[in-house]
Amino acid sequence: MFLGGEDLGAKASAEVLIRAAGFEPVDLGGWSTIGLMEAPRRRGAVYAEEYRPEAARRIAAAAAQDLGDAARLAAALKVPE
Repeated sequence: MFLGGEDLGAKASAEVLIRAAGFEPVDLGGWSTIGLMEAPRRRGAVYAEEYRPEAARRIAAAAAQDLGDAARLAAALKVPE
């Protein structure tokens, strides 16, 4: 499950809650990259999509470098419906 924000303490708390719910937390970063999580569901956004943990980490790493590359990965790596 993706998360993001500027408050490191809040993100650490969110990671604990995400793990407790049975998911793997993946930090997308701060406000400059968090747009990948925004609704509505659209090509290249991670909102409402399912990813394997390694794919999610690849998307997050790409987002730190280039949002366009991250969006392309998000579209390509999602778990098929």
